[in-house]
Amino acid sequence: MTHFASLAEKENPMTSRPPLMTIADLISHLEKFEGDAELDFSGLDFLRLKLRGDKLVQVEFGQQVYRLDNGEVVVENFLDAK
Repeated sequence: MTHFASLAEKENPMTSRPPLMTIADLISHLEKFEGDAELDFSGLDFLRLKLRGDKLVQVEFGQQVYRLDNGEVVVENFLDAK
């Protein structure tokens, strides 16, 4: 099973993309919980899952979330987005 890299294991954010996880890895994490358990996205509003390539699924939120070249993650919350 793949796990997210620790801070020490992460590559230079200027030259690499953040780690990805497979659908199988996500399912293995989720199947430990009851089917009626709720997911908390830490204040983000889940919007949808979107296929972005043959084997790439992107989780989309009601807020714009992106990573800057320096590795900083930015969340833009648009109040009229709903």
